[in-house]
Amino acid sequence: MIYKLKIFIRFIKFLLTHPKSFRYFGQWMRYKFFFRGKNFISAGLPWMNFEVCQWLRSYLTSEMKIFEWGSGGSTIFYANLVDRVISIEYDEEYFDVVKKQLKGKENVELILAPPQKTGAFKSFSPHHIGSYFDNYVKTIEKYPDRFFDVIVVDGRQRNECFKVALNKVKEDGIIVFDNFEREIYKKSQYYPGLSHLMIEGLMPFNYVTGTTAIFYYDNRGKEISR
Repeated sequence: MIYKLKIFIRFIKFLLTHPKSFRYFGQWMRYKFFFRGKNFISAGLPWMNFEVCQWLRSYLTSEMKIFEWGSGGSTIFYANLVDRVISIEYDEEYFDVVKKQLKGKENVELILAPPQKTGAFKSFSPHHIGSYFDNYVKTIEKYPDRFFDVIVVDGRQRNECFKVALNKVKEDGIIVFDNFEREIYKKSQYYPGLSHLMIEGLMPFNYVTGTTAIFYYDNRGKEISR
């Protein structure tokens, strides 16, 4: 109870200190209290804040190719906006759930890359003790360099995925790094030649806020903005 109260207090403080977020308060109310199903897959939304979802809607075009680590409602969201989506999932049960929701989406390739018992990229998550995610991280390597317009880092081993993504994203493309509020991911911002746009905001279905970083090469100048 105390933990939930602290989250609620942080939520209220965020609204008071970020008045622009009130523009999404109506959407938040709808998804939090009135939306049937109450999950990101049924809503066809990325597990990201409302503001970054709106930013992506304005940025993405029907000619783009997206690669994402971490499938879900985001896969449906991207499939409705771009030419091609390649999505990597490590959990077989969740993979089957997402696959059913993607029925009829011919522009999506959903790939299962479960963890191994040996490898270089060891998970330190309590949910995946003794698991390695080498295949998951390296799936993108079968595609040419500078192939994707957008790469989304939103699953396991995100810092390692980010490193691999740098060669696979187009020079005029972007890397979307979700949950950048977590300290474990902050070191990714120090890669030379990269700038990033930080977008924090309200999340559907709960009282927590989330931060997403949009990385792009410095030669894009002021093209990337809110």
